[in-house]
Amino acid sequence: MIAFRCQEAVACGEECLEAKGSLWARLQLGAHLRFCVDCRRYVAQLTKTVVAVRKLGEEPVPFAGRDALLARLKARGGTGSK
Repeated sequence: MIAFRCQEAVACGEECLEAKGSLWARLQLGAHLRFCVDCRRYVAQLTKTVVAVRKLGEEPVPFAGRDALLARLKARGGTGSK
């Protein structure tokens, strides 16, 4: 088995949290985390962040000037959305 470097473990950790990681990637990440305290801390912190953000939900934030801001962005050639 090829050992993960920390940079690869971080990228894999993010994919695994988003349920995009393959079984092989999750196994490699687990092996790396057994030996790397720093990556264990990072993945734990990332997990807490994801859980907190998901609890926020997707309710729109009230913003009185939203329509005016979107109109200005469109006038400049941007849409203000993805």
